[in-house]
Formats: sequence, structure tokens, C-alpha cells
Amino acid sequence: MVDKTIPHRHMIMRMDAPQPRRATLPDGFRFDTYRDGDDLAWAKMEHYAGDFRTVEIALGYFRSEYLTRREEVEKRMIIVRNDRDEAVCSCMAWNTFRNDRRCPCLQWLVTAEGYEGMGLARAVAAETVNRFVAMEEKPVYLHTQPWSYKAVWLYYQMGFRICRRDTFQTFVNQCDEALPIMATLLPEEKQFILSDLTE
Repeated sequence: MVDKTIPHRHMIMRMDAPQPRRATLPDGFRFDTYRDGDDLAWAKMEHYAGDFRTVEIALGYFRSEYLTRREEVEKRMIIVRNDRDEAVCSCMAWNTFRNDRRCPCLQWLVTAEGYEGMGLARAVAAETVNRFVAMEEKPVYLHTQPWSYKAVWLYYQMGFRICRRDTFQTFVNQCDEALPIMATLLPEEKQFILSDLTE
């Protein structure tokens, strides 16, 4: 669960030229696509992560935002399942908008309670990038915030860079305010990502 005492500022990251990534899961886990029931699993994961106040609110959001485009969800949602066939990690290779045009967007990287630190998020993020590569969609955007600083480092390793000014959807890019906060969170050896920016 993220530390929400960390100030929230909108951060935009962009990957201009997605490249294939190695997506390796630990033994006992496998990649899959969306199927019935995964909406509830997703809602539980996102509630645990602190992104929604209740499971019910998260479930309602998923159903209104995504299941209205069921075929797209089945094509763009990457699920990690354990050996009991339970969804324990997921990410979206979604298609959203920028300046009234469609643009690819990585969304909702999340891991279930008890499955953190196993490399699942890294693997599913890599597989999500691979999905964008397969669909020949670029550049790829994502929205994040300082309290997700561990994910920001992972995204950087996947090829994303923090944007100084660029944005998508209706997000206000707060890069100038976010960077000083990030500087207090990242260890010294990772601070270089805060100067390796794109416009």
C-alpha cells in the first residue's frame, strides 16, 4: 500500500519508442487476459493499493470505464494468475485520448496483497510494453504521482521518461512541483532519473 502522507502531484511519463522487454514470471505464475470475475479481483487489488475508498467504488469504476469496451479489455488487460488460477497482478495497455486523438496509455499497474516483492509488477509492466509493441502503438503515456516513486523507477527502467510539460487526457502536468518531492524519496543512486527528462 502506498504512503498517502506523501504530497500528491500529477506526473506524466512518456515512452516514445517502445521496445520488446523480457517479461519473466516466477514459477507458479502465468500471464492471461481478462475473463469474467476479474473485475472484482481488480477492484480488490486497487482498493488494497489505496486507489479507491471501497471495493464497491472500484468495481463500479471498472465496469463503467472498461466493461463498456469489453473486447478492448480482453485485448489490452494483462493478468498474472497464480497456481490457483487467481488474478494477483494486472496492468492495462489501454487506449485513451490526447488533444482529441487516441493515444496509448499504460494504466493501473497493481499487485494483490501478499504478492508484493515477487517481481510480478516488473513482469506485467514488461508484458504491457510488449503488448504496445505488438499493436505498434506509440508514444505511450502514463500518469503517476510521487507516492508511487517505486513504480516511477520501474517505469523508467521500462523506457518511460518524466515529462516536463507534455500531458494527456485532462491531467495538469505538475512536474516542477513533483520533482523536489521525488528527490526526498528516491535513493541517491536513482536520483539521475529526475534530470533525465523529456519535454
